[in-house]
Amino acid sequence: MKCHAVNGEGSNIGSDLSSIGAAAPVDYLIESLLAPSEKIKEGYRMSVIITEDGDVYSGTVVREDERMVLIRNAAGQENRVLKSSIDSRDKSGISRMPSGLTANLSDIEFRDLVVYLASLGVQQ
Repeated sequence: MKCHAVNGEGSNIGSDLSSIGAAAPVDYLIESLLAPSEKIKEGYRMSVIITEDGDVYSGTVVREDERMVLIRNAAGQENRVLKSSIDSRDKSGISRMPSGLTANLSDIEFRDLVVYLASLGVQQ
């Protein structure tokens, strides 16, 4: 599963974590791992768009203008939706990062993950 990028490696589905350690305190990192829906980074909140034809698009809005919305789903696929065809559009309170993602990590593995994330972007 590749959702985030670090130093140009990975995916653009989630936020780029290359400098997360310089921007976020350790308690924020821990909370984000344990309860991802509690704090969703601006620009990464999932939207759900339903068209008049009944098509459903869910994902992150990448770009929009007066005519269309570009939305990227969890698989990284982008869809253009004409605004004139939208029946409803809502923002979700649930993160695309699944809850329980770290449940199978040992305490040491979880600690190592937090230490790694906290080190990203920090000058050594």
